[in-house]
Amino acid sequence: MNAQYRNPALLAKMATTLDNISNGRLEFGIGAGGTVRAEWSEKLGYTAEYRAYGMDFLEKPSARIRKLEEAIQIIKKLWSEDNVTFEGKYYTVKNAFCYPKPVQKPHPPIWIGGMGEKLMLKVMAKLADGCNFAWSLSPEEYAKKLSILNEYCKIFGRPISSIRKSFLTACVLGGSPKEVRRILHDIAKDYNNIKGYVPYALRKGALIGTTEECARKISEFEEVGVNYFMLVFPLRHIERSIEKFARTIMPSF
Repeated sequence: MNAQYRNPALLAKMATTLDNISNGRLEFGIGAGGTVRAEWSEKLGYTAEYRAYGMDFLEKPSARIRKLEEAIQIIKKLWSEDNVTFEGKYYTVKNAFCYPKPVQKPHPPIWIGGMGEKLMLKVMAKLADGCNFAWSLSPEEYAKKLSILNEYCKIFGRPISSIRKSFLTACVLGGSPKEVRRILHDIAKDYNNIKGYVPYALRKGALIGTTEECARKISEFEEVGVNYFMLVFPLRHIERSIEKFARTIMPSF
């Protein structure tokens, strides 16, 4: 979820409904919305989407992150308390309630997506049950993020082991190096109109190669602490790629 799109009290109620109808299977993922650089928010369509729905886009990442923090605080309170009053800079609720409560206790797991080391990782350490880092990270850089997150966890008096870790990245899986090159060429063509943009599948964190090569990279991320992977497959080859991944790589893990 993009925290900017909905009032957090409404979002808490919507999520509670989903947790109830799924019998407690909701994994609640949320982020601050947009990118660190305002010009990329414009190029990639974030600001256009906000304008289309008549909403203001906060260009300063710090403002979006603080707004996210307030939203999560309200959501957690509504999920676990009977009567909630909260007054922040961005949101205010008075004598609010949320019934029925979620099936999961004390509340559905909250995953926070983002990587900013000054603010976002601090919010994760304070409020997240799971963290999700994405795209342009090598295993060593992922480990560095966890090291910083661990220092923030110490501030809030919680072990980093209480936070699940995931990695969102692209997967380009081919039967041969030639097939991999062809798929990468197709992906690059799809983004020719966005000057200077590097598609997810061409970034260093991507799982690219044959079955053996992709499996080896997954193992490298596992070794530095990744518990879960969220994979994005090339649209032109998505069904074949997912089937091949499930058949040739998943059994090894």
